[in-house]
Amino acid sequence: MSQFGPSLARRFLLDYSEKLWGLPASQLSPDVATRRLHGMNVRSLLTEMFLPARKAQHIDGDFLYPRGGYGRIVDRLVERLPETSLRPGAEVTSLACEGGRVRRLRFADGGSVDVAGRVVATLPLTRLVDLLGDAVPGRVREAAATLRFRHIRLVFLRLEQPQVSDNASIYVPDPAFCVSRLYEPRNRSAEMAPPGETSLVIEVPCFAGDPVQVLSDDALASRVIDELASLGLVERGRVVEWRHHFLANAYPVYSLQHAPTVAAILEGMEGVTNLDAMGRGGRFFYSHLHDQLRFGRDYVTRLTADAGMADAHSTAAVG
Repeated sequence: MSQFGPSLARRFLLDYSEKLWGLPASQLSPDVATRRLHGMNVRSLLTEMFLPARKAQHIDGDFLYPRGGYGRIVDRLVERLPETSLRPGAEVTSLACEGGRVRRLRFADGGSVDVAGRVVATLPLTRLVDLLGDAVPGRVREAAATLRFRHIRLVFLRLEQPQVSDNASIYVPDPAFCVSRLYEPRNRSAEMAPPGETSLVIEVPCFAGDPVQVLSDDALASRVIDELASLGLVERGRVVEWRHHFLANAYPVYSLQHAPTVAAILEGMEGVTNLDAMGRGGRFFYSHLHDQLRFGRDYVTRLTADAGMADAHSTAAVG
């Protein structure tokens, strides 16, 4: 607020932050602004508002977008791995530990995998601690129980029109709307929609059990369409179809005490010597896709360079 003043801060920053993370701004860590608003200042904000045709360096930065969406990055990674090494959709139900090491991964279908080397977990930190059970001290489990993740309900709209907006992303900070952000995929890649059509992906943040989370898929889609229509972005008659996807544990909630709590949890997990927590969920660290790719590359580089290189060839990943 000291940088932008109360009016700009409330309208453009605080309302959206409160909507996304589900807490009053007074209860959010300053780290929220450090991570999400990096590069934003009064000059860049005013440039975006009044001179949109002029280039401004801000939080989105510059990037090359893959044809067909950034899911293609994962597809290409999968293509480089042996099919027998992957178990997509397998729910991990426990990490069996013995002698300070994870020895076995157990799955919901009754299957299991013995672990000889390291385990890399991108599971939400709260879930990871729960799966470890008595392998970590009680104080670690108590600390993990105080952390919260924000879930996202995604509503996809297929529209019978060539474009909605020139913007790739649109933010809706007004707390009267459940929609927080929407993006138009074809504005990043023309291959994301057939000729004459476009689509929108709408984000709706929620906590488990709150009024938005308990809405039926139909009710949520109808509400989202009504909200976008009231904003002049969508005409209901142009909606060809909609789909819904629930994205659990999408955002770690940066409360005032999150940093020392996370540090204590990660320190307490060091007793499990072959386990490495990674990713936005595993480290409870608000970060982006390019961050995760860099972290993964750096991790593999360190692992293969270490004297214990045997672990690099027998690493199990769960997430």
